[in-house]
Amino acid sequence: MSDGKKPLKIKDQVKALETQVEKLHNANLALATQVENLRVSTLYLQDRLEAVVALSEREEPMTKEGVEQEVINSNIVKLKSEVQQAVDQGALERVDMISHRSFVVAKETDKKTGKIVQPRVQVSMMSMPNEVQDDFVGKSVGDVIEKDDALIEVQEIYDIKDLGSEE
Repeated sequence: MSDGKKPLKIKDQVKALETQVEKLHNANLALATQVENLRVSTLYLQDRLEAVVALSEREEPMTKEGVEQEVINSNIVKLKSEVQQAVDQGALERVDMISHRSFVVAKETDKKTGKIVQPRVQVSMMSMPNEVQDDFVGKSVGDVIEKDDALIEVQEIYDIKDLGSEE
Protein backbone atom coordinates (compact mmCIF):
# COMPACT_ATOMS: atom_id res chain seq x y z
CA MET A 1 0.00 0.00 0.00
CA SER A 2 1.64 3.12 -1.19
CA ASP A 3 0.30 6.62 -0.98
CA GLY A 4 2.18 7.53 -4.13
CA LYS A 5 4.94 9.46 -2.36
CA LYS A 6 8.54 8.51 -2.81
CA PRO A 7 10.33 7.71 0.43
CA LEU A 8 12.71 10.45 1.54
CA LYS A 9 16.37 9.86 1.03
CA ILE A 10 18.44 9.52 4.19
CA LYS A 11 20.09 12.87 3.45
CA ASP A 12 16.67 14.55 3.34
CA GLN A 13 15.52 12.76 6.50
CA VAL A 14 18.63 13.97 8.36
CA LYS A 15 18.05 17.52 7.12
CA ALA A 16 14.42 17.40 8.29
CA LEU A 17 15.52 16.10 11.70
CA GLU A 18 18.19 18.81 11.98
CA THR A 19 15.53 21.44 11.25
CA GLN A 20 13.27 20.02 13.97
CA VAL A 21 16.17 19.88 16.47
CA GLU A 22 17.02 23.50 15.68
CA LYS A 23 13.40 24.53 16.27
CA LEU A 24 13.39 22.68 19.60
CA HIS A 25 16.69 24.27 20.56
CA ASN A 26 15.34 27.76 19.80
CA ALA A 27 12.16 27.05 21.75
CA ASN A 28 14.29 25.83 24.67
CA LEU A 29 16.37 29.03 24.58
CA ALA A 30 13.22 31.15 24.57
CA LEU A 31 11.84 29.19 27.50
CA ALA A 32 15.13 29.53 29.41
CA THR A 33 15.01 33.29 28.87
CA GLN A 34 11.46 33.44 30.22
CA VAL A 35 12.44 31.35 33.26
CA GLU A 36 15.39 33.68 33.95
CA ASN A 37 13.09 36.70 33.64
CA LEU A 38 10.71 35.10 36.15
CA ARG A 39 13.61 34.37 38.51
CA VAL A 40 14.80 37.98 38.37
CA SER A 41 11.25 39.28 38.84
CA THR A 42 10.76 36.98 41.82
CA LEU A 43 13.97 38.26 43.43
CA TYR A 44 12.87 41.85 42.76
CA LEU A 45 9.52 41.21 44.42
CA GLN A 46 11.12 39.31 47.30
CA ASP A 47 13.44 42.26 48.01
CA ARG A 48 10.50 44.64 48.10
CA LEU A 49 8.38 42.34 50.24
CA GLU A 50 11.22 42.03 52.76
CA ALA A 51 11.55 45.82 52.74
CA VAL A 52 7.82 46.27 53.38
CA VAL A 53 7.97 43.80 56.27
CA ALA A 54 11.02 45.56 57.77
CA LEU A 55 9.36 48.97 57.54
CA SER A 56 6.17 47.55 59.00
CA GLU A 57 8.01 45.92 61.91
CA ARG A 58 9.69 49.25 62.70
CA GLU A 59 6.32 51.00 62.29
CA GLU A 60 7.79 53.40 59.72
CA PRO A 61 5.71 55.06 57.01
CA MET A 62 5.15 52.91 53.95
CA THR A 63 6.24 55.02 50.97
CA LYS A 64 7.72 54.08 47.63
CA GLU A 65 10.91 55.97 48.51
CA GLY A 66 11.08 54.29 51.91
CA VAL A 67 10.73 50.82 50.39
CA GLU A 68 13.39 51.54 47.75
CA GLN A 69 15.78 52.91 50.40
CA GLU A 70 15.20 49.81 52.54
CA VAL A 71 15.99 47.60 49.51
CA ILE A 72 19.22 49.55 48.92
CA ASN A 73 20.20 49.29 52.59
CA SER A 74 19.46 45.57 52.59
CA ASN A 75 21.55 45.05 49.45
CA ILE A 76 24.45 46.94 51.00
CA VAL A 77 24.29 44.69 54.05
CA LYS A 78 24.29 41.60 51.80
CA LEU A 79 27.22 42.89 49.75
CA LYS A 80 29.23 43.71 52.88
CA SER A 81 28.49 40.23 54.19
CA GLU A 82 29.71 38.62 50.95
CA VAL A 83 33.00 40.53 51.14
CA GLN A 84 33.47 39.65 54.81
CA GLN A 85 32.81 35.99 54.03
CA ALA A 86 35.46 36.09 51.28
CA VAL A 87 37.92 37.71 53.73
CA ASP A 88 37.13 35.08 56.38
CA GLN A 89 37.72 32.30 53.83
CA GLY A 90 41.06 33.80 52.80
CA ALA A 91 39.96 34.66 49.26
CA LEU A 92 40.39 38.40 49.87
CA GLU A 93 42.98 40.28 51.91
CA ARG A 94 42.73 44.00 52.68
CA VAL A 95 45.51 46.07 51.05
CA ASP A 96 46.40 49.77 50.82
CA MET A 97 46.69 50.26 47.05
CA ILE A 98 44.78 49.08 43.99
CA SER A 99 46.58 46.67 41.67
CA HIS A 100 45.44 44.71 38.62
CA ARG A 101 44.55 41.85 41.04
CA SER A 102 42.43 44.00 43.34
CA PHE A 103 38.82 43.71 44.37
CA VAL A 104 37.54 47.24 44.97
CA VAL A 105 34.56 48.59 46.90
CA ALA A 106 33.59 52.10 45.88
CA LYS A 107 30.79 54.67 45.93
CA GLU A 108 29.65 56.32 42.69
CA THR A 109 28.38 59.89 42.69
CA ASP A 110 27.01 61.90 39.78
CA LYS A 111 29.62 64.58 39.05
CA LYS A 112 27.05 67.22 38.04
CA THR A 113 24.38 66.76 40.72
CA GLY A 114 26.43 65.34 43.59
CA LYS A 115 23.75 62.67 44.03
CA ILE A 116 24.90 59.20 45.03
CA VAL A 117 24.18 56.90 42.08
CA GLN A 118 25.51 53.68 43.60
CA PRO A 119 26.19 53.68 47.35
CA ARG A 120 28.23 50.47 47.08
CA VAL A 121 29.90 49.10 43.96
CA GLN A 122 32.02 45.95 44.25
CA VAL A 123 34.23 45.04 41.30
CA SER A 124 37.28 42.97 40.45
CA MET A 125 39.88 44.91 38.49
CA MET A 126 40.50 41.77 36.43
CA SER A 127 36.93 41.99 35.06
CA MET A 128 37.48 45.52 33.76
CA PRO A 129 39.06 46.54 30.43
CA ASN A 130 42.76 47.47 30.72
CA GLU A 131 42.11 51.15 29.95
CA VAL A 132 39.67 51.33 32.88
CA GLN A 133 42.03 49.40 35.17
CA ASP A 134 44.74 51.96 34.42
CA ASP A 135 42.54 54.71 35.93
CA PHE A 136 42.29 52.74 39.20
CA VAL A 137 45.70 51.08 39.65
CA GLY A 138 47.80 52.89 42.24
CA LYS A 139 44.83 54.54 43.95
CA SER A 140 44.18 54.24 47.69
CA VAL A 141 41.16 54.35 49.99
CA GLY A 142 39.62 57.82 49.86
CA ASP A 143 40.92 58.60 46.37
CA VAL A 144 38.35 59.75 43.81
CA ILE A 145 38.47 58.69 40.17
CA GLU A 146 36.62 60.76 37.56
CA LYS A 147 35.00 58.61 34.86
CA ASP A 148 32.72 60.34 32.36
CA ASP A 149 29.94 61.93 34.48
CA ALA A 150 30.81 59.94 37.60
CA LEU A 151 33.00 60.41 40.63
CA ILE A 152 34.08 57.07 42.03
CA GLU A 153 35.35 57.14 45.61
CA VAL A 154 37.48 54.17 46.64
CA GLN A 155 36.21 52.84 49.99
CA GLU A 156 37.86 49.44 50.42
CA ILE A 157 40.63 47.56 48.59
CA TYR A 158 41.34 43.84 48.71
CA ASP A 159 43.87 41.61 47.02
CA ILE A 160 42.33 38.57 45.38
CA LYS A 161 44.20 35.54 46.67
CA ASP A 162 45.01 32.54 44.50
CA LEU A 163 43.54 29.77 46.64
CA GLY A 164 44.92 27.10 44.33
CA SER A 165 48.57 27.65 45.24
CA GLU A 166 50.61 27.67 48.42
CA GLU A 167 52.54 30.85 49.22
